[in-house]
Amino acid sequence: MREPSKNKVEEVQLLRRQMESSRTIALVDFAGLDARNFQNLRRILRDKAQIRVVKNTLLEKALDGATIKKGEKLKDIMGGQIALVTTDLEPSNLYAILEANKQPTPPKGGETATDDIVIEPMDTGFPPGPMISVFQKAGLQARIEKGTIAIKKESVFVKKGEVISKEKASILQKLNIKPFTVGLTARGSLMDGVYFDKSVMSITPEKVLVDVLSAYAHARSVALNSLFFTPEILPQLLVRGRIEAEALALNSGIIDESNIQIFILKAIREALTLSATIGGGDEKSETRESGMDEKEEEPTENDSDDVESSLGQLFG
Repeated sequence: MREPSKNKVEEVQLLRRQMESSRTIALVDFAGLDARNFQNLRRILRDKAQIRVVKNTLLEKALDGATIKKGEKLKDIMGGQIALVTTDLEPSNLYAILEANKQPTPPKGGETATDDIVIEPMDTGFPPGPMISVFQKAGLQARIEKGTIAIKKESVFVKKGEVISKEKASILQKLNIKPFTVGLTARGSLMDGVYFDKSVMSITPEKVLVDVLSAYAHARSVALNSLFFTPEILPQLLVRGRIEAEALALNSGIIDESNIQIFILKAIREALTLSATIGGGDEKSETRESGMDEKEEEPTENDSDDVESSLGQLFG
């Protein structure tokens, strides 16, 4: 059996020491990231984390001999272009830094659009020349305006799920349209023997707070609807009970010291409505009989008696 090279043995040992001496171990994907951006991210993370591009086979051997709890969990997310990140940061903090440092980038051709790529009306800045036919051939409504080529109508240049051709990628580059982002994308991590997948790493204190507030509001609603008495909802239940009791008393005609004012207000409102109805009806009748507008008359003695009689009926 062929012995592994000295360089590979040293690389495995280095990876093992690096993982065993760090609180958090993460695997990240750097597919699509060019060398310049990769070095820039290394510089940003220099004082917070170490990034090392690794071969899957060497990392697997390093994990096999390392004293790391649940190290096999990292094997499940290996594959493709990956880098090892070792740090003392918590996984959520590492994830936040990686996401915050992703950069927008134009396509190179061959990528699949994750959303519709829309080109809006714009002044391209290109002088009159061959570029106008390039834009028009690609389906863009372009024409000369004020000495430059302008795109006059918004259009969906690439539909979601469509593979971007080299030609369309070239146009997007020329127009400085950057529909993608590049950076280090976390796949998963281990901290103190606990595995965190990407979805867990993305949980932030702000997101937890929103979820807690949402759960609290839902719990209050359930307690109110089921009449489950707790100190938090008792004041609201008392107010609702008072309103419902007053409505019940009003509808059933039960009068006491606590609600007499409501009955008085109801009586006044109904009396005014009745008075307006009686007065309006007489006026309309007299107007129809005379065929002309009449001056407003003073309430008669009979009208007053009718109102008093109505109030008397309301209060028994």
